[in-house]
Amino acid sequence: MKRFVSVIIPTVWRDSLLDTISSITGNFSENLTGEIILSSTIHNIPEKILDKIKENDWIKVVLTNTERKSAAISRNAGFNHSCYDYILFVDDDMMLSDNCICRLIEASEELKNSVISAFIDYHPDDYNLFKKKVIGRFIINKGLINSIGRYGKEVNPSEWNNRIVKVPSIGSNCVMFKREIFERIGGYPEYISGAGYEDYIISKKIVENGYSMHVIRDAIAYHRESEKLDIDYFLKSCYYNAITRREAVLAGYKELTP
Repeated sequence: MKRFVSVIIPTVWRDSLLDTISSITGNFSENLTGEIILSSTIHNIPEKILDKIKENDWIKVVLTNTERKSAAISRNAGFNHSCYDYILFVDDDMMLSDNCICRLIEASEELKNSVISAFIDYHPDDYNLFKKKVIGRFIINKGLINSIGRYGKEVNPSEWNNRIVKVPSIGSNCVMFKREIFERIGGYPEYISGAGYEDYIISKKIVENGYSMHVIRDAIAYHRESEKLDIDYFLKSCYYNAITRREAVLAGYKELTP
C-alpha cells in the first residue's frame, strides 16, 4: 500500500537544510511519497536553496508575513498548506536515516492515539567533533547527545531496550502527527517566539486531549548541530531558550517558574 506524508520544515534557510531535504527524498520510494513544505518567516532565500527547490516538484515554499520569528508560526503555517493525513515536522538541521519515515508511519498506524517521535541522536561524524571541543565534551557529559540522555530520569533506562518507548513529553526535531490529532490540539502556541518551550506546551496539550507520546528506537534522525561547538552560539541558544521559558510562564505555565 502506498503511503503519503506531508513533511513540514520550519526553516531559517541554514546550509544544513540541503542535507535535510536530501535525507527526506532519500526516504521516498515506490511505497512512500509526499510533499515537502519549507515554511519560514524569513523571505530572503539563498540562491543554492532556490536551485534545490526548482529541482523538485514536490517542494512547496510558505512565507509568512510577520515581524515575529517563531518556529511555532512556521510549523502552523506549513500545516495549513499541507494536504496529507500524516504530518511530519522536521527541523532544518536534521538528517533522517533510511526508512525513518516509513517506521514512523507504521508506529502511528499501530498506536492510534499517539504522537510519534524519531529517536534523536548526533551523527557519528559529529561525535568525533564534539569530543575534540570543551563545549562538546560538556554536552556529552550532560547527556544531551541523544534521546536517552535528554529524557534522563523521566524514562526508565531499561525501557530503551524496546523498539517503542512511551515518553512524558515530545520534541519537535522530527515528530509525526495524524492530521486529526494536530487539529484537535490546536497546533503550536504562536505566542512563543523563536524556538524553545513550545515543545513543553504542545506536550501538555497532547496529554490534556487524551493522547500519548512515543519514541521509535529504529527510526533515527541525526541532529547536525555542530554550530553548538561555538561557545557564543551555545550561550545565545541558552539565552533564547530562557526567553521562551519566560513567555510560557506568562502564558500560565507557572510550573516553569525558575
